[in-house]
Amino acid sequence: MAQLSLFLLGPPKVTLNARPVTGLKHDKVLALLAYLAVEAGRPHRRDALIGLLWPDSPQTAARNSLRQALTILRQAIGDPAANPPYLFISRSALQLNQDAGYWLDVTAFTGLLAASERHRHRRVESCKACARRLQQAVDLYQGDFLDGFFLPDSDPFEEWALLTRESLRLQMMAALGQLARYHEGRGRYRPALAFARRQLTMDPWREEVHRQVMRILALIGERSAAVVQYETCCRILAEDLGVEPEAETTTLYEQIRDGAEGSSLVPVAPAPRPHNLPPQPTPFVGREEERAEIGRLLDEAECRLLTVTGPGGVGKTRLALQVATEHVDAYAGGVYFVSLASLPSAGLLAEAIANALQIAPDAGDEPASQLIAALHSKEVLLVLDDFEHLLDGAPLLADILQRTAEVNLLVTSRERLNLHGEWTFLIRGLPVPDPDLPAIELAKYDAVKLFVQSASRAESGFSLSQENGRHVARICQLVAGLPLAIELAAAWVRVLSCEEIAQEVARSLAFLESGYKDMPQRHRSMEAVFDHSWALLSPKEQDTLQKLSVFRGGFHRPAASAVTGASLPLLAALVDKSLLQRTPSGRYAMHGLLRQYAGKKLLASDEVVETQAGHLNYYLELAETAAAQGDGAEQIEWLDRLESENDNLRAALAWALSSGCKEEGLRLAVALYRFWYWRNHYREGRQWLDAALTGAQALPAALRAQGLRVAGVLAIELNDDARAESSLQESLALYRQIGDLRGVAAALNSLGAMAFSQKEYERAILLLEQSLSVRREQGDTLSLSTPLNNLGLVALAQGDSRRAKEYFEEALALDRTSGDAMGIVTSLSNLAAALLEQGLYQEAQADFQECLLLFQELGDNEGSAECLEGLAAAMAHQGNVEPAARLWGAAQALRHRIHAPVHPAEQPRYDRTKAIIQARLDEATLTAAWSEGRAMSLTEAIDHAITST
Repeated sequence: MAQLSLFLLGPPKVTLNARPVTGLKHDKVLALLAYLAVEAGRPHRRDALIGLLWPDSPQTAARNSLRQALTILRQAIGDPAANPPYLFISRSALQLNQDAGYWLDVTAFTGLLAASERHRHRRVESCKACARRLQQAVDLYQGDFLDGFFLPDSDPFEEWALLTRESLRLQMMAALGQLARYHEGRGRYRPALAFARRQLTMDPWREEVHRQVMRILALIGERSAAVVQYETCCRILAEDLGVEPEAETTTLYEQIRDGAEGSSLVPVAPAPRPHNLPPQPTPFVGREEERAEIGRLLDEAECRLLTVTGPGGVGKTRLALQVATEHVDAYAGGVYFVSLASLPSAGLLAEAIANALQIAPDAGDEPASQLIAALHSKEVLLVLDDFEHLLDGAPLLADILQRTAEVNLLVTSRERLNLHGEWTFLIRGLPVPDPDLPAIELAKYDAVKLFVQSASRAESGFSLSQENGRHVARICQLVAGLPLAIELAAAWVRVLSCEEIAQEVARSLAFLESGYKDMPQRHRSMEAVFDHSWALLSPKEQDTLQKLSVFRGGFHRPAASAVTGASLPLLAALVDKSLLQRTPSGRYAMHGLLRQYAGKKLLASDEVVETQAGHLNYYLELAETAAAQGDGAEQIEWLDRLESENDNLRAALAWALSSGCKEEGLRLAVALYRFWYWRNHYREGRQWLDAALTGAQALPAALRAQGLRVAGVLAIELNDDARAESSLQESLALYRQIGDLRGVAAALNSLGAMAFSQKEYERAILLLEQSLSVRREQGDTLSLSTPLNNLGLVALAQGDSRRAKEYFEEALALDRTSGDAMGIVTSLSNLAAALLEQGLYQEAQADFQECLLLFQELGDNEGSAECLEGLAAAMAHQGNVEPAARLWGAAQALRHRIHAPVHPAEQPRYDRTKAIIQARLDEATLTAAWSEGRAMSLTEAIDHAITST
């Protein structure tokens, strides 16, 4: 999801995916966005916005200005492509969508202050939480609201901005005052002094703050500076307000000047914060968001037990240590790290924690009781590392929480503890980049940073370059950003190039092994990491995990149940052990390296063939069920489902064709024909069908006939007429041989479509009418739409648009009756083309717009390109030439992206549209509009096509 961020505290700045938004060139556009963002809690009528931003403009001009500003704003922030959209827009009102995931510093600032206020009077640790929230809030305040931004011709906006600015400024002053008092009260004089001075920068007349600065300076031994501060206070009060300082201020000054040792000037040394955190050999890389979120959770009064979960090698220990280091000052009793990796049993847990805390053992007490008694009045953070093999010891942690008030627990484990009151935080691999990015962009990704840091230790001269950068990114992709795997791979740069490392990682998990002697044994290779996790599984969990390795690209629970027999509790257990991840959609996923490891276990078992066959049968049934729904109203949902399972479908096809399951393989390929056709996977579909048909003579004739026909149709789309002709003729012969008249009709229709593409119009009509006749004789009314459409296309190509319109209208009526979404969009787009040829441009435009939305739902990009070109033609004929040029450019760019040239039958209309646009626009305007169109995403182009009139 794209991340829109708005920074309004200080000079305004807007970013999209961390990059500055450059399209907000007009002040009114930025002002509109700022107002909608700050006042996002309610819709705003257009008339009110006009009065706010264009108070002196005539109503019509102001409405046009608002409409233009809104268009610029939507394009600048990527709103047409956002899902959900950033803006709710109606004819009468506008509102920024608070559910769209944008970030506003003003909202974050006020939210942190409100949260701090809510928690201020709670127990001691909530004071830390308040201070942390206040610190985060003041860090956001980079200056006054919309600093340096003005609309001199919009008094209502300036009045709103002034009131907002003053309100936020007062809140900032209050926050600074609280922080200064908080730190001074704990003897942290330097930060207290900084917060107090920042207050004076914002409001130099606050005499009580001058006194605080004087007092702190005296406490840290800088008495001369304290005297200077008093003199500064006197001068400001006299020059700006014409008053003398208060008696309290003068008394404090005299105490400082005379060296008085009053109780208010006795320094309070900050209490030392003990800890046993081990030093780390390398700098910590990345995970800023995770560190901040874990810190926030630790500050929550309700969160006393936080378990950081994730698979082996994901960096749980290092992250926990980093967070603990950053929070040492927050716990008066200290922060203690307890390594549990080598602890043989949960019975020794209490002693291990006590040893870390340096609690002397007492032979008269049970270790657990002694530990809890020692912790009873302490404010400490215990970091318990590698807990997954000690889950029987979890009740001890529950006792600690119940019988102490100020102990927090930060636990790392591959499996959650399942304790009441436990909070969990799952970490995954580091973000990985696209290998095609330039090296300067690759270097910004944490995964690449970690690789470069690790590689530099192994080879001192290593540096990221454009040449090796794409291979580094590929390595990071192959290991899905797993930090340990990245470090293990990077260690090989001393003997291999990055390209060779990527090849080895892709080939074998065993390659990821380290020779570093100071690494824990379980971290010296990825196989050792997975061996450790494997050993903690029950036999049933081991069996399920290895069988789940047959899935590619994830799976849903019904698939897991059907293929592996996995129950919901088993899947949940594997998720809890961080061996599976569950997405918000309910889909399960397995890390690629773990899948490779589990796959080796499966290959070594006697269940591999049975499991692979189960996987094939499940997806064969899924594909055939989807194919049976091919003419129903649920087509789009089925296409989307097949798209989500495409990796599994490919795996099933590959195994079927390599293991001798030729019939199942061809059945699966035939069942996927509509999916390949409507999602423009022509080339891939043809390759699978070619493989499935090779050596298929012994398969049932009906199945071979189907396979040959759909292979022929895909060949037509790929302009391979010779292959299409031979496949379709062979298919027709087989259908006639077995007496399958529906198949005969389908083959005749496909042959007619091929004849049409070759401009053999008379032959096309003959074949298509034969197909239509057979279908009518069979009473197959709903399938008449396809030959009717093809006959209409022939008529249109022959210049008979009236006859073509009749064919298309009849086909469309049949499709609407059956609810066939793919049929509807085909017939409707053809009808729009016929209306265009008849000069009925407004009707054609309406039909093309409907088609465009339907093609978008279907995921048919080539159909979308044809509709954009049809709309460009309709708009150009109506004189709306500049928007037509944009759509023409957008269609060209889309065709280029999907490698789909203009169909020969569409070329005449395409050329006419181009000629009209070129004739009616000067070269500069044409070039600009065409370039704008080419720069649009498909979603932006569709939005432009629907909203342009």
